[in-house]
Amino acid sequence: MKRLAVLCLALLAAATGARAQWLTKTYNLAPGWNGIWLSGDASYATVGDLFAAYPNVGEIWRWNPDPDRVQFSDSPST
Repeated sequence: MKRLAVLCLALLAAATGARAQWLTKTYNLAPGWNGIWLSGDASYATVGDLFAAYPNVGEIWRWNPDPDRVQFSDSPST
């Protein structure tokens, strides 16, 4: 039992030294349309929370592939 307690304390001490890897990037945007690739995972916050400080952002689009879906039934105009 004492060995288990020592092992638990050792693991706890090792875990306190672990650090997360955060990445901060700045994108210089030009007036008009801008396209950037966000390679990070922002799933910890909603899009509304992330862009709350940027009220001039009108739209945010994401490419969502769906290869099994047919895009046009007869022609691109319908």
